[in-house]
Amino acid sequence: MKFKLYSLLLLFTFLSFSCTSEFGKDTVIGQWKVSDLKVNMENVPAELIKNAEILSLATSYEIRPDLSYTMTIAKNELENTRIQTGQLKLGLKSQRLRFTIDTLKFEKNNSWQTISKEEHNKPLFQSTTMKLEKHSRNMLVLAQERPGGLLYYTLERIK
Repeated sequence: MKFKLYSLLLLFTFLSFSCTSEFGKDTVIGQWKVSDLKVNMENVPAELIKNAEILSLATSYEIRPDLSYTMTIAKNELENTRIQTGQLKLGLKSQRLRFTIDTLKFEKNNSWQTISKEEHNKPLFQSTTMKLEKHSRNMLVLAQERPGGLLYYTLERIK
């Protein structure tokens, strides 16, 4: 009897770990806030790293079930509020997330300027690809390749 109970407990433990380690749409849906930034790059001035941290820690994401998303950079010491909307594409085997941008909104002097992809030059609307390094129900760690190294973003679920 103890053996059966132990085996059943072991099976449930295995199933719970295997279910939470799969990467899919349900992994990313929700509201997220960047809680940490690690810079793994050589020869980057400290001021640039500080500015990247300020912007990153002011960033939140809402990823909806249809994989549309809104990224908001809250007003901070470097800039006013910025909102980016677009579509998220998941590479399930590669564990990559590709954020395409459709619209940008910038707050300036208490009014909003909206720029859409169709109205503006392409470099402003380049997509961003990040690799999922780790995940749990309430945390994502994403790596973004940049010239000279990697940026690691830790996101915590807020809803």
